[in-house]
Amino acid sequence: MVTGGAFGNPGYEVLVQFDDASGLQVGGAVRYRGVPVGRVAKLIPGSNGILAWLEISSTQLRIPADVQVEISRYGLLGEAAIDMIPDRQLSEAALAIDPLSADCAESDKILCDGDELEGQAGTQLTNSVARLAQAYSEPEFVADINATVKSANLAAARIATMSAEITALSKTANQQVRGFGRTSEAIAKAADNASLLTSRVDQVVQTNQGYINRTIEEASLLMVNLNQLVGENRAQFNLTLKSIETTNRDLQAIGQEIQTAVGTINHA
Repeated sequence: MVTGGAFGNPGYEVLVQFDDASGLQVGGAVRYRGVPVGRVAKLIPGSNGILAWLEISSTQLRIPADVQVEISRYGLLGEAAIDMIPDRQLSEAALAIDPLSADCAESDKILCDGDELEGQAGTQLTNSVARLAQAYSEPEFVADINATVKSANLAAARIATMSAEITALSKTANQQVRGFGRTSEAIAKAADNASLLTSRVDQVVQTNQGYINRTIEEASLLMVNLNQLVGENRAQFNLTLKSIETTNRDLQAIGQEIQTAVGTINHA
């Protein structure tokens, strides 16, 4: 069962039992850790499966005895290939064993020439796509998608409503701030007017202070003169009654002037 390897390096064969060929053909690649290391030499169909003869190109390649073997495809229309996937690292003692030696089978550490393994179809992209399409076509899945879309639309509508409310609230706040600013300006203006009014009252009082004082002095002097007149001319009182009446009118005029001055101060 020894096969020829590259440049005279002998190889060896391994037999793998599969339930289904899954598109595997003679000449298909055999990969170890993702790297091509041989090919499918034969495919022998049986009642309970198929037997694939695999040629490993070099005896320098030691493969763990418990390696996992599966059929894989690398594309929707890609050719099937066999992947050999190890689960552990080989020890120095296992690496020293020759797959063609007589004591290889007794070691049970690496694959030897003529060993037979159980393989599996592995993960195939076409089967995965079919299962995916079947899952997506289920009514429950479609209903879930529709519910999710409706929820997303409802959330978007609520977000839009919230955004509009926030915008309106912002405008109202700005208006209130502007109104508060106008109120503050009015208060400040009223304070300025009150201060100006006080200043004007002070100015009126200061301006008319001399006039008021003179008026009071004149009234006092007039009363003194009247008393003197009465004392000196008591006998002629009746004759001077007209003068007194005239003086009384003058006093009334002076009082009116005082009231006018006071009214001017109060309304300033």
